[in-house]
Amino acid sequence: MMYNTPWKPSEEKYLLENYETDIHVDELKANLPGRTVAAIYSKATHLGLKKPDFIEYPKLENADEIDWNIHYYKTNTLLSDQEIADKLGLSKNQVKRRVTYNALHLRPPQGTPPDWFTEIVKDEGVLV
Repeated sequence: MMYNTPWKPSEEKYLLENYETDIHVDELKANLPGRTVAAIYSKATHLGLKKPDFIEYPKLENADEIDWNIHYYKTNTLLSDQEIADKLGLSKNQVKRRVTYNALHLRPPQGTPPDWFTEIVKDEGVLV
């Protein structure tokens, strides 16, 4: 391990060229022998480099419909967040976020329910 060892110009150049790409820090570490991940983050911060945020979630055009689906699955089935996400084409984190922010596990979403929801409630007497 190198502690407080000055960075070589070749190491700085490598970091400048590769840090702001989609290369994971562990891969950068493999090409910077003796440097820890923390040292790489520290040096990158010192150089003013930032990792790009590659997590892009699609904009939910039908958010109300999705909220009603999530509410239905949470209150009337034993599906996990991952299973609900798979059914709706979302990530597990998106489902968890919508459940938490909108309290969909406790109460129905605001607004009028969609037709399919009112039919299910009428036909099956499902809890709302």
